[in-house]
Amino acid sequence: MPTPLIQLRGVCKSYPIHDRRVDVLTGINLVVESGTFLSIMGPSGSGKSTLLNIIGTLDRPDSGEFLFNGKNMQSASDTQLSRFRSRTIGFVFQNFNLIPGLSVLNNVKLPFLYASVSRLSAEKRALEAIESVGLAHRMDHKPSELSGGEMQRVAIARAIAIQPSIILADEPTGNLDSKTGSEILSYIKALHDQGATVIIITHDQQVADYTQQRIHLLDGRIAERL
Repeated sequence: MPTPLIQLRGVCKSYPIHDRRVDVLTGINLVVESGTFLSIMGPSGSGKSTLLNIIGTLDRPDSGEFLFNGKNMQSASDTQLSRFRSRTIGFVFQNFNLIPGLSVLNNVKLPFLYASVSRLSAEKRALEAIESVGLAHRMDHKPSELSGGEMQRVAIARAIAIQPSIILADEPTGNLDSKTGSEILSYIKALHDQGATVIIITHDQQVADYTQQRIHLLDGRIAERL
């Protein structure tokens, strides 16, 4: 039986708030197979973003295990995790997270700062990613010169330029109108169709309906799996 791509076993996470610690995730058990299209839903404060950050190795659990392809990521150093992200994970955020002073091209090239890729190869892959989202004509523009939909397409280009095996999207349509949001979802679905494992956080049932599997978080626990 093949090893699952992602496994979380008894994952717990808490944060200090004032003079106490608040539990955000409690005993999360989750298996994600390669090629899965998964949405994570739940009310604000349910732990969705924290769970995504742990899967994306942007944060570490306090206890429990997080395995990627059978390898326990708990023992990896921060440098090793940075390299892992630069080769494996493409991030798409609700607020785009583009650098205002950089052009579209240079924003898309940012993930290659931590990747073992030549400058020429990084440029080529960034250009291909920008063309794939239909923004070749905006390559030299700054984020302030783009619409919300165009900025999210730049974020998608940045995510896919490294040719990741996983796309993690945190409310990718949250700041967009419904028409533009549907276009962005079509891009993300196309990435899944090409073989990527995609995990989306969303409050929107219509967004979740694009996905094959859904989990609902409530008070830091998985309340439902569909």
